[in-house]
Amino acid sequence: MTGGPSITAAAKYGFGIGTVRISGVIRDIAVAGVDVDSWGVSIGGSVSPWQGGTIMANYTTGDANSDLMVFGLAGPTQVDGLGEIGADGITVGISQDIGDQFVVSAAYGLTELDRSTALGVQELETIHLTAIYKVTEKVSFGLEYFTGTRTQGNGVEFDADRIQFSGQFRF
Repeated sequence: MTGGPSITAAAKYGFGIGTVRISGVIRDIAVAGVDVDSWGVSIGGSVSPWQGGTIMANYTTGDANSDLMVFGLAGPTQVDGLGEIGADGITVGISQDIGDQFVVSAAYGLTELDRSTALGVQELETIHLTAIYKVTEKVSFGLEYFTGTRTQGNGVEFDADRIQFSGQFRF
């Protein structure tokens, strides 16, 4: 993909136990030599209704914006012979601090495209279960179980399950 600059804007409002955020993007891109008008809007927020707990949700919609959403879909998921392809996505999650060193969380995500080629992505659905151990203020390790389903335009589904490990070292 090539194109000009992206124009983005965002606003965030905080209140006693949480925040609400709205953002948008407009950009001109070219996919396989085709000029594409791409836009997207996202609204989301989080609340912390009890000690150490957070609930979050986000909704995103737009045209030719799937590369900005989950998994960075691009190419044929952006545009086809009928024009720009719309995409909608939601994410909901919950996390809980356990003491000062552990955080556990669960998140669900769903991205749907308006249309797809037979072998192209039509829908992605994922679940993430994560545990993070904060060794020190600057070092943490995470373990995550991921399960997901990718549905193609022809209805064929592919499932994925994996366990991931991460380390973060802040300088």
